[in-house]
Amino acid sequence: MRLLHAFTRYRQPVYGFEEKKLYRLNDTRMGNLVYAKIGDRAFNIFLHSPWATQEGWHDFSYPVGGAIDRVMREFADTRVGFDVRGTPFEKLPDEGTYYAFGYEGLTLQDFCDGYIYQRYLSDYQGVTPDPQFITEEDLAKALAGMPSPESRKKVTKPAQLLEGIAQDADMQRRFAHLH
Repeated sequence: MRLLHAFTRYRQPVYGFEEKKLYRLNDTRMGNLVYAKIGDRAFNIFLHSPWATQEGWHDFSYPVGGAIDRVMREFADTRVGFDVRGTPFEKLPDEGTYYAFGYEGLTLQDFCDGYIYQRYLSDYQGVTPDPQFITEEDLAKALAGMPSPESRKKVTKPAQLLEGIAQDADMQRRFAHLH
């Protein structure tokens, strides 16, 4: 779910969900920096996945209101990649997700240049973490790499961190409301 580093033309909202405040649009992601140097030779391809809603990172919805899933229902078991610009997909609006913060009339062409669709979101499956992936010896290093300081304080054992990873990867549970 962390596509945030690939943005090129699109600038990610820096939004405080608790404060309900947009602070700025971030143009310092790696894709933004590459785009600033080489322009349209940089091309952002989005892999079909749920988008966070305007409620926060814990709540998800279909990209561009589910339009792509609805279209793809006509083509069962089809996997496809396509350019967004210059196609009917470019004007698909997004109004209710995190990515629309700071944008008046965000469309798919504002967000990405290409799109890869593999299956309906309701069919996605996660992975099972290896129980030896994080051990007592490397727990401190693993915790140091976690993005949330609050989460780091809650984890005291490798099993807790592995359980959190398993919960994050449980796509069927996390996105059950998208079925």
